[in-house]
Amino acid sequence: MGNRKQHVRVAHVVYRLDVGGLERVVINLMKHLSADRYVSSLYCLKEGGSQTGELEDAGFVVHELRKKDGVDYAAFIKIARRFKREGVDIVHCHNIGALLYGSIGAKLARAAGTLYTAHGTYSARRLASLRFGRFLSVDRIVAVSDESRGAMLENGRFRPEDVETFPNGIDTKSFELEVDVEEIKRELGIPENVTVLGIVARLSWEKEHKTLFDAVAQLKSNGTNVALVVIGDGPLKEELHGYVSDVGIADTVFFLGERYDVPRLLQVFDVFVLSSRMEGMSLTLLEAMAAGLPIVATDVGGNSEVVAAGETGILIEPGNPAALAEAVEEFVADRELARTMGERARIRVNEFFSLEAMVKRYETVYEQLLAAA
Repeated sequence: MGNRKQHVRVAHVVYRLDVGGLERVVINLMKHLSADRYVSSLYCLKEGGSQTGELEDAGFVVHELRKKDGVDYAAFIKIARRFKREGVDIVHCHNIGALLYGSIGAKLARAAGTLYTAHGTYSARRLASLRFGRFLSVDRIVAVSDESRGAMLENGRFRPEDVETFPNGIDTKSFELEVDVEEIKRELGIPENVTVLGIVARLSWEKEHKTLFDAVAQLKSNGTNVALVVIGDGPLKEELHGYVSDVGIADTVFFLGERYDVPRLLQVFDVFVLSSRMEGMSLTLLEAMAAGLPIVATDVGGNSEVVAAGETGILIEPGNPAALAEAVEEFVADRELARTMGERARIRVNEFFSLEAMVKRYETVYEQLLAAA
């Protein structure tokens, strides 16, 4: 059926499209699928979110379903009707809420196939344990890391052959920039002759910024001259602003909020730090590696699949400020080590986590779903 069509219509379903790794994967995928073959659109279960403008500016159609809180039975009919009207062939759902409405809507609209991507361990475990799972109709399941895939297989509901791993990919070229680092430091108010640590992450519970702040406080008390740049926004913004004052590092931490020039700002960092207590496959880690930065990250989720421990960075246990501070001090004390690991990181991300490879994997699945319809 589908393979005889010149254009294949792919509907991506998300909850919202705010700033985050999942959202960036969806945007990159939609913008880089072969335009000669695929026509993509976005369906947001709620309102669109802060990132929809980028897609609309690029000519994509964004549907806002404005689903009511809880189970909204009218939303099932609404999404199915829109799939039918648009002639959707493939429904690609991103995380659990999107899968519930997207898969049932696809079935009602008689779409050719449904694909689900679990963007983290939490969403993978939820799918494996959902009581209403028998009502879902999904043809292919993808996890963004082997760790997330393993979480989906834990309770035996899915067989190993049911779940594939597709690592996230990024446009590595956009992070290889020539900038005036000192000018950016002056712009941000960062003093000279300090080691600049940086994190790009939502200000939320799972990113565990307080562990990082405690580590910076320890570094400061040890006489290690560092500054910390924090990029991101989120529900813990006020709490975290207060916390840096409480631990005495308010003059050392630079909160930049949500930024749209991250590739430029990464050039200012000397070390990229990620203190998360849980992850899927972190795009910010990939971006930092593409910028040639050495990494200090917690050994959670897919981080160990991204960072080659001892080669491109240092992995530590989560929730351990002392271990984090010690890892940072290794790079501060040995600039050559930091430079070498950063270069290896750039090579690794280009080799294993390119956007082109990710897009090709998804295009292959779309074609297989069409062929099987």
